Amino acid sequence: MSKRRVLMVAGYLPGYEGITSYLITLTKELLKNGWEVALVSDTATKDLNIPGRADLRTEWIESLGIRHFYVSFPKFRRGSVQGLTQDSFSIFQSLKKLNSAIVEFQPDVIHVHSLSVSLFVQILRIFHKVPCVVTCHQQPGTVWVRDKLGVLFSQYVNIFFGDRCIALSSTLQDYFINTMRVPKDKVRLIYSGVDSQHFRPPSQDERLEARKHYGLTSEEQVICLIGSLQERKGHEILLQALANLRTNGLNVTTLFAGVGIWKSYIQEKAVELGVADLIHWLGFTDSRQVLWASDIFVLPSWQEAFPLVIIEAMLCGVVTVRTPTSGSADQIQQNVNGFIFPFGDHETLALHLKELLESNTLKSQIADTALKLSQEKFTLNKMTQALINVYEEVTHDID
Repeated sequence: MSKRRVLMVAGYLPGYEGITSYLITLTKELLKNGWEVALVSDTATKDLNIPGRADLRTEWIESLGIRHFYVSFPKFRRGSVQGLTQDSFSIFQSLKKLNSAIVEFQPDVIHVHSLSVSLFVQILRIFHKVPCVVTCHQQPGTVWVRDKLGVLFSQYVNIFFGDRCIALSSTLQDYFINTMRVPKDKVRLIYSGVDSQHFRPPSQDERLEARKHYGLTSEEQVICLIGSLQERKGHEILLQALANLRTNGLNVTTLFAGVGIWKSYIQEKAVELGVADLIHWLGFTDSRQVLWASDIFVLPSWQEAFPLVIIEAMLCGVVTVRTPTSGSADQIQQNVNGFIFPFGDHETLALHLKELLESNTLKSQIADTALKLSQEKFTLNKMTQALINVYEEVTHDID
């Protein structure tokens, strides 16, 4: 029996984080499970001028053993006749290249990971008679709600959502069914999963080595924030909480891991708040090593879909404190396996951090509960098997 084939389609991969990390990890796991997988996407370009992102090319993706088809999907521009003409040409070119990828790879199922390119796939898959699964990797309100007409349109035209729609969180599941009017029997709730063999609690020696790598002592308590340096990640909120803690006599070493255009602003804000000496700027680095060196992980984001880094932290035995973005209710039970604080509320964040920093017993209890939950609900194997079931379900419908 020949191997089943799935073609992953994403509009744009900005670097090895978020959707890119998700896709590459999932693809590797599907390959292990006997599937043939190829990836269609645009990739990062040199004009980003952001270290750690500009090297994301077809050559790099294929060096991981993943077949890649490069398609530059159009970036639509409004209010310009010239832009409309250029976009029309780009649409034709994108459809042509995507069609070539489908013809060459001959997938049994297409899995779309960007709603912005879903219509391209829906047009072509009708001719190729290939079932389609769609996953949205963005939080409700950041994709469609900005354009009310778009929401209204989507309520009655579900072609964007394919044969099955994958919701990464219960928030997204509710949004698809009750706001977007996607038929309930087409929606599947499948949590994103993390490799629990790689992300695990460190041994004592591994923890000491990770701390040594970042110039930290074994005694100091360490907070970390892993994420791109951009406004929506909320670094400023954590800086304000650190300033609050310092006022109360707690000076906490904090690791910022990530790159982005907001670095200068965040650095200036750290100086302004009087906490610049507490911050270690790590740049693009190994997230597991950062977590192994840390006691508490903070994610003060304004927007997320289902942040994998929360799961990575829990699997590494690190207590997590986060905002109520999409996925928070699935990942965190308040005061049991972590903490959720209101958007922008640095005072509540500081209170949670103070409580954890002053009680090793509480910190250990929270971390142990989080580790057990993440191993039960959020592993890569569990996610992959659930997706394979959906792939087989839609291919069976076609057969």
